[in-house]
Amino acid sequence: MKFLLKDIKWMITLIVAILALAVPVWIDHQKEKNITQTMYYVPVSNNDIDLQKINTANCWTGSATVWRRDAFRCMHENFIYDPCFEVPFNSELISCPLTPYTGDVYFIAETDTVEGRHNNFEEVPPYPWFIKLVDNTECHMISGATNLIANNRMDYSCNKKETSWLLLPIEINNKGISNINCWNGKQIKKCDIKELWY
Repeated sequence: MKFLLKDIKWMITLIVAILALAVPVWIDHQKEKNITQTMYYVPVSNNDIDLQKINTANCWTGSATVWRRDAFRCMHENFIYDPCFEVPFNSELISCPLTPYTGDVYFIAETDTVEGRHNNFEEVPPYPWFIKLVDNTECHMISGATNLIANNRMDYSCNKKETSWLLLPIEINNKGISNINCWNGKQIKKCDIKELWY
């Protein structure tokens, strides 16, 4: 019986020691997972693109959704793309992503002579062009006219159905997580942000 009690005490001590080592690592991992990530979008430089099959877009000014020197507001047919980014190592090509995760929409465009381009090279833009919330809701900056909710501009449209909106400003809570006001058609509440894309 004494040996059995000794074995049980030894096992309990071992379990407590393992938990003492594992729990802080797990907590640190959870904290790291919950911190808002800041991302900088860079278009894919795809050498396999056949420029003969790419449509031409008219880029007439700097982007209204992200203040970057390489970002533009462009039009193809009757659709405005904003933002569009210069593709690295290819002066003729621009990329107009709908989200940072899906395949880019490419156009041939002249951007060297564009007036109104943002001259803020190496500065972080004041607002992201794309936000992903912790519940994986994806929202993009509205570049044109939009409505007001409680005297706040509806700045970001979320999901394809546009059933929810985000309202600036972006704030950081005491846990280091960025959040923003969310409007779901009924009420405004704070939503935590997973990713900010500039």
